[in-house]
Amino acid sequence: MLDDHVERARSGIDLGVLIVDLDHFKQINDHFGHLVGDQVIASVSQVIRELSYSSCQHGRLGGEEFAVALPEATHDEACLFAEQIRAGIAQHRFEIRGEPHVITASVGVASWGNSMQTSADLLRRADESGASPHWRCSRPARPRRLRNPLPDCWASPTALPWI
Repeated sequence: MLDDHVERARSGIDLGVLIVDLDHFKQINDHFGHLVGDQVIASVSQVIRELSYSSCQHGRLGGEEFAVALPEATHDEACLFAEQIRAGIAQHRFEIRGEPHVITASVGVASWGNSMQTSADLLRRADESGASPHWRCSRPARPRRLRNPLPDCWASPTALPWI
């Protein structure tokens, strides 16, 4: 489905993509077990679904990573939505064995550009913008603010088929 959006983007329609990566997720699996980790993944997916617009498409890339396609979203709009996703996950109270826990996420943002050839290029750019310490700003602790490699955008950060 992302490839369909890329085809439209090639004709000049805006397209943004987010990569949402749960912070320290391995610690959840190690401490509480993979069954609880799976429940957290399902809850994060629900948070993303509830915050998403009807035109958004989202899915799990694998592990603790999700992708969100934002058809017809400018880069600035994608950055704003990335902050909504990051804040929504951080504000959600995840119940783990009857106790509330806070989960944080890093969110990378990218928009379709002329230098890109495929949807993989777009996903790679979003992934790099959310993970690269090169783009780290003044707040070193997670959740951190990252400068997107594309100019003038600040994004807050935080394989199944598209859901």
